[in-house]
Amino acid sequence: PTPTHRRRDAAPRQPALAPELPPRQRHAGRGMALLQMERQDEAREAIDATEAPSQDLGIAVIAHREGRPGEAAERMARFEAASAATPAFVAMAYAMLEDREMTFRWLDTLTAGNASVSPALMPIASRPEFAWLEGDRRWEAFKVRVGQDEERFSEVRFDPSPPG
Repeated sequence: PTPTHRRRDAAPRQPALAPELPPRQRHAGRGMALLQMERQDEAREAIDATEAPSQDLGIAVIAHREGRPGEAAERMARFEAASAATPAFVAMAYAMLEDREMTFRWLDTLTAGNASVSPALMPIASRPEFAWLEGDRRWEAFKVRVGQDEERFSEVRFDPSPPG
């Protein structure tokens, strides 16, 4: 066999999905995931190993959860000033802080002035960070704008029986 051929019993090669992240970015992602799983102590360790602006976001969430709103606001301001994060990510960050007004301010920037909204925004409506907004009329309006409203889903008909 030539070098381009593999044996049939060889494990398939996994495609490279993304370049390897630098260690500090890996810690930031791990820290945010641990925060979402309510594993505060482990999250704090991972976040402490990062650098700004990711560290500011992580510490803002921890400060919020520990009842230190002043520190949370200060860290979020630093995060916004230093970050090149997308409006969707900043909205998610404010949702993690349960800051309703800032969350909606950033969500509104995603859809402002758009006659048609990008399908890339659709997954936002199902992110767990935003679940606490259920029942808020502005959240329901956002879901309609991005095509994730209950009416649209109720129109979908699914027949699980096999054809024929």
